[in-house]
Amino acid sequence: MAYVAVLMYIAAMCLHFVELLNNGLALTPPMGWMSWGYYMCGVECETVPEKCLNEQLILSVADKFYREGYQEAGFEYIIIDDCWSERYRGKDGRLKPDRKRFPRGMKFLADYIHARGLKFGMYTNVGKDTCMRYPGSRGHFSTDAKAFAEWGVDYLKVDGCFVENTYLDTAYIKLGHHLNKTGRPMVFSCSWPYYKKFIHHTNADLEQVAHYCNLWRNYHDVVTHWPAIVGIMSYFRDQNNVIRQFHKPGQWNDPDMLILGTNSLTESQSRVQVAVYAMWSAPLLLSCNMNRIKPFEKRLLQNMDLIAIGQDALECMRHLICS
Repeated sequence: MAYVAVLMYIAAMCLHFVELLNNGLALTPPMGWMSWGYYMCGVECETVPEKCLNEQLILSVADKFYREGYQEAGFEYIIIDDCWSERYRGKDGRLKPDRKRFPRGMKFLADYIHARGLKFGMYTNVGKDTCMRYPGSRGHFSTDAKAFAEWGVDYLKVDGCFVENTYLDTAYIKLGHHLNKTGRPMVFSCSWPYYKKFIHHTNADLEQVAHYCNLWRNYHDVVTHWPAIVGIMSYFRDQNNVIRQFHKPGQWNDPDMLILGTNSLTESQSRVQVAVYAMWSAPLLLSCNMNRIKPFEKRLLQNMDLIAIGQDALECMRHLICS
């Protein structure tokens, strides 16, 4: 009975931590697919069609998740990164999807994804421009939050390019407030600590970051070669004692995307990335051409024993007990 009482107390503490963000999401690390790592700013669709970021690509990822076992393994978020919009806002001040690459708009994509039991994610930046110089959300937090909610967004990745250091400490909080005001639950993914540390050479208050964000980027973008993975693992190893205390249900350190399916890793290297990310309880977000995932990569990504380690329902209890 005493053991049960201890577990109930720890579970109550977990709920307390989750309530801080006021959205109750990401109680286990998010799993899915994100466009940036492989497709990047894929707007040259006529000259480089194999790297085109468009409606057809997003629909194809949804179909792969739905038909080939990824959804059953836990992969559910399909997230469009930078370069999805027109270069300028509409006359009404709202963001507009690129009319050629996303002719039926973001609500159509969200409805298609939701109809298959999956979830839809998008991207913005807290600055005036995104990192690739598309319209950002600065000065439009309320308008953009309402648009994302209307479109059916379930996950929002928010970058921090081209802004001053002090602004980072208020911008993410304000945007998160406007997202909460819409009433639509959206996982809030922040790059706040990364820009503080590597652009402005100061340290973010991770307790504050964890108070307002579901997950956050700590280190550089992954790129499609093994040394990038080694760099990420080394950084997280060296920073473990600093960052681990903020890593728990509803709030996760994010080492960036998995690069399986890009022909960049050997079979052994692929096993290492997935195993280490699972051990960390890190988000598992693929970035690849889903048609090019090799059979051994698919088996690895759908290895339910590995997935169970990273998605442990008792994760909150383990972190509190071991920290």
